[in-house]
Amino acid sequence: SDTYRYCMNRSESGRFESQTVTATSALAQKYANWYAYYRTRQLAMRSAAGKAMRGVGSEIRLGFTRISDSSSSGSSFLGFGEFAGTQRSSFYDLLYSTSASGRTPLRRTLSRVGRYYATAGTNAPIQYTCQRAYALLTTDGYWNSDTGQVYALDGRTQIGDADAAEPRPYNGANASPTLADVAQYYYQEDLRTDLADELPPVAGDDAKGVLPDPNTRQHMNVFTLGLGLNGHLRPSDWPDLKSATGVKTWPVPSGTISDGWGDATHIDDLWHAAVNGRGQYYSASNHAAVASAIADTFRRIGDVSASAAAITSSTQTPVDADRWVFLPSYTSGTWSGDLKAYQYQLNPSTNTYTVPTMGSSTPVWSAAARLDARLSAGGSRDIWFNQNGTKGEFSYANLSNTGSTALNASFDGRCSSASERLSQCSTNEMMSEGDRNLVTGDNLVQYLRGASTYENDNTTATPLLFRGRSSALGDIVNAAPAYAGKPPFSYADAGYNSYVSSKASRMKMVFAAANDGMLHAFQVDSSVSGSTTTPAGSERWAFVPTAVIPNLWKLADSSYGGNHRYFVDGTPVVADIYVSGEWRTILVGGLGAGGRAYYALDITDPASPAVLWEFGHFPNLAGTGYGKVIHNANLGLAMGNPVITKNAAGKWIVAFTSGVNNSNGINEDAGDGKGRLFVLDAFTGTLLSEVATGVGSATAPSNLMKLNAWVASSSDNTALRFYAGDMQGNFWRFVPTYTDPPVVATSAQLLARTPGRPITTKPALNEVATGSGSIPVISFGTGRYLGDPDVSDSSQQGIYSIKDTWSSSEGSGLGDLTTTAGKAQLTQITLSTDSTQTVDWSTKKGWYAELPTNQRVAINPTALGNGILAFVGTSPSADMCSGGGSSTLYQFNISTGAVTGMATYANPMIVGIERFDDGQGNIKAFLNFADQTGGQQDSTGVAGSTIFNARRTSWRELTD
Repeated sequence: SDTYRYCMNRSESGRFESQTVTATSALAQKYANWYAYYRTRQLAMRSAAGKAMRGVGSEIRLGFTRISDSSSSGSSFLGFGEFAGTQRSSFYDLLYSTSASGRTPLRRTLSRVGRYYATAGTNAPIQYTCQRAYALLTTDGYWNSDTGQVYALDGRTQIGDADAAEPRPYNGANASPTLADVAQYYYQEDLRTDLADELPPVAGDDAKGVLPDPNTRQHMNVFTLGLGLNGHLRPSDWPDLKSATGVKTWPVPSGTISDGWGDATHIDDLWHAAVNGRGQYYSASNHAAVASAIADTFRRIGDVSASAAAITSSTQTPVDADRWVFLPSYTSGTWSGDLKAYQYQLNPSTNTYTVPTMGSSTPVWSAAARLDARLSAGGSRDIWFNQNGTKGEFSYANLSNTGSTALNASFDGRCSSASERLSQCSTNEMMSEGDRNLVTGDNLVQYLRGASTYENDNTTATPLLFRGRSSALGDIVNAAPAYAGKPPFSYADAGYNSYVSSKASRMKMVFAAANDGMLHAFQVDSSVSGSTTTPAGSERWAFVPTAVIPNLWKLADSSYGGNHRYFVDGTPVVADIYVSGEWRTILVGGLGAGGRAYYALDITDPASPAVLWEFGHFPNLAGTGYGKVIHNANLGLAMGNPVITKNAAGKWIVAFTSGVNNSNGINEDAGDGKGRLFVLDAFTGTLLSEVATGVGSATAPSNLMKLNAWVASSSDNTALRFYAGDMQGNFWRFVPTYTDPPVVATSAQLLARTPGRPITTKPALNEVATGSGSIPVISFGTGRYLGDPDVSDSSQQGIYSIKDTWSSSEGSGLGDLTTTAGKAQLTQITLSTDSTQTVDWSTKKGWYAELPTNQRVAINPTALGNGILAFVGTSPSADMCSGGGSSTLYQFNISTGAVTGMATYANPMIVGIERFDDGQGNIKAFLNFADQTGGQQDSTGVAGSTIFNARRTSWRELTD
């Protein structure tokens, strides 16, 4: 028959009415879905679990067992493995073939999982000392019928009243063994006594329902989920349960000891077990809530927060009214990010400033928290993109309305494309045809804007189409933030002092590039407009560069957690320029590892940006006349840094290198692989000069990286020449010439070579006073740490300081600094504060130091003042528990080469360094670490030193 009858809830009162469904009615598909997937509690549970698992990728290792199993073996037990390929399909096969057995032996099952985690050996589920172990226990009924089978680690002894001595809210009601006792036992026991106790503690977070977990031994955390089940306790009882003076207690599970059968108290015990396991309890009333709970559990499991980019401060000389510090971070797995604001701390007894604690301390504000609160309250966002030469709101309609070249096509058909589509749209992921039809371009763009309507953590009954996010703000990995407030420079140019005065009180803003595909602008202080107060840390606007738009749809893929990619990952730079008779403030940023493009915005009014230009790899827009986009196939991944300065003619320019992988067949378009310096008009993006090194090829690109400019003075900012190194170990000097139209000129001069020693950081430029006058000294380190393949590289690396007399012959004469003849031109410095070697600049061309095995320079050197230059030697580790590795902070006297200070940090490693004045004229190094903590180190420089003068273009490296 094609006619069916079913009950449908027609009101909030719970009244159901009989409905007739025919094969041609609009409700036929709904009925078919209900019958196939949700007509019983067990079907609803496993169907919802299957849907929720769409959002889990290979970044998670998991196994599966049925509560009816009696051992950790056999065809129905799935051991640990990455959730991909065969492991993924085996999981779904077991999940969908699970049937009810009439019993619910949860205590036995949980104890068996705990013993499985205690397994040692090659195939042990716990492989690392810092690896956490989780159990997600899902049930559609009360636990029962497993008395006498609830075993301890030895597999023979019964677990007793494990939580009797625990404080509230963990202690039980002196009955055993409850499910909570099992969870407590496997939480407190050391599951792997053969491994060091290196589990990182977890701080509690009441707002997120996260319980503190200070246990550093290998143990099991427990999450529990019940479908449509209620105990005697309610969520509103939780504050009383955890209070030391509360009157609420966990009820005794009825029948626990005698017959193993019980009532609603067993549901309270399910909640209690999650508390004792320092996990989370979920009570789901429908299949959508089940899916949401499971998705939330896996997000919690996958969250690992860290920092990889340097902090940024609002000033290097903190005072009470201006002492901000901004810390970027990311959380792997969910790939959310945050920008937290702290402040330098004033010691009133000494009137000195110290670095903020950061880490576990509470920030002044969190950008992610501010943004999520606004979106939860239904607030809107200003998100802009380059709409064919003008600033347009980032929407599907506007992406469709960009002239002859529409940008909306990349969001269309992502559930139907035969080549590239969302992984959750594959046939084995149980997405209905109706759900597929909701995967539209408009819904995808709304998701990218932060809408959670179809997100996989939504607790409503709407379809769960897109990857769940723990925050709308994406991960900030390699990009340090940029600060803009009162114009900070000391230019002597006409009109600049008036500009500084006119902008002295403009809105302070901090800019962060994130891998959600946007540059974000956050206001530093709160503001008031009429009756509306905008809190500090609020996002004022965001900008989406054109080059990332074609791939943004991938952020909605459920498997993105294990297939992370970069989008906007380069550190932006802010500077003031003079154009058309007036001063302006601009921001220039690169995509870093996220793409082959730079973008520029006018932020003179920081609350209302204007699009200036985009330069880079735009093969689909080349020749189309798309507004303010300039195509150049020889720009690679924009992993260099933009330098904003003036040329000799007084024109304000932006210079950057060709970056990484600008070669044929890499990243979809031709490029010759040769290193290049690009010089653009700062305001229009017009290419003024293109200087090629002549080194590099389509198969072996030079990978020219970080750039620095030698400027006439801090009050002039005219660049006389540029310096940069490449990954082939060549160090270059550039003296651009400017022609109209620009031509590619091979006028780069090779200063030195270090074959096998790639140069990936920005050189430091200084002048050293000698008896015969001042000489330019260029300092750089070698080595790379750009990804996992670099971790195992133990090749010899070094630190070099060489003089440049500005003549081609002198530069070429240095040659290969890794050979005996090359080294003989320099003085070797031993890395020890006891070293007595010094360089004689009249007979030597510089000095060098060989780094210890596995160390490399992966962080830009920093001048600490008084003739001291700081380098960080980074030693990455393949150990999953090492915090990335270790670091050594070296301080060198640039003039003599002497090592004046050394400090080693074993774990975690340094990811950024910045100088600051403590308020009493003492220069300090501000270090930030991979675990989001901070520290400081005194400079070893001698006050009043006159043997050293810095030549730098960045206002963050002010002239001493």
